[in-house]
Amino acid sequence: MFMAVRREIIVAFLSIKYNIMRSYTEFKSFVLSVVLSVLNNAVFIVQWLVLFGIHGSFGSYRFDDIMFIWAMACSTGALYGIMFGGAGTLSQLIMVGKLDSFIVQPRNLYFNIATSATDMSAFGDLVYSIILCAIFSKDYRTVLAYVILSLTGAFILLAFHMMIGSLTFWISDGRLVSVLLSNVMTAVATYPDQIFNRFIRGLLYSIFPVGFIIFIPARMLKEPDMEIILYVMIAAWIYFVLSVAFFYKGKKRYLSSNIMSSRL
Repeated sequence: MFMAVRREIIVAFLSIKYNIMRSYTEFKSFVLSVVLSVLNNAVFIVQWLVLFGIHGSFGSYRFDDIMFIWAMACSTGALYGIMFGGAGTLSQLIMVGKLDSFIVQPRNLYFNIATSATDMSAFGDLVYSIILCAIFSKDYRTVLAYVILSLTGAFILLAFHMMIGSLTFWISDGRLVSVLLSNVMTAVATYPDQIFNRFIRGLLYSIFPVGFIIFIPARMLKEPDMEIILYVMIAAWIYFVLSVAFFYKGKKRYLSSNIMSSRL
């Protein structure tokens, strides 16, 4: 059992490694993508500077709090896109019947799909996040919390996208639903949770786990608390287990398309 898990982890890391290598095959395009992504994110600093110049604060949130929210949003999204970019293609694979080429491979199907692709633009988000962390971090505890919570957030994002992708096993046009739910996560991720009412905040700490990916971690970057960080890690594990169970439950409904295809 241990050897099988170890072998799967090694293969997953190799898959991620080769995805990254493919991303910068066209080096100029890769660098341009990173630079443009950083500049695109930096534009929002101006937006928040203007807003804070007008209002002073938003509830208990100040400018550095918003920057920590952006740091977590970019780092978790970047690590998810780099390591588990394939999770976002699950609904498409199910709809067109291309899941067959993954099923026949002697690998864990869940991670085989998740690690099958890398989002090139994610590297720019990661660079931007590191810059924000370097500017606003207080000490080594903030950096440690940033690393731990970025990884746990990436796994929660993996779980979320695998679950919404798995809806396609039950819904004929699940890809549209998957995109809409993903857009909801993106839309609320970079705003303070205090601007939402209690009902919306409840959704953001349950169905849409933005609270565990961004809001709580952002507060932990300002005042690190290892006990709360541990709770976030437990939440990540719960979301992950639920997503695995939901995915394999849906897989039983999958009908092969008999399309002949291969993956290198």
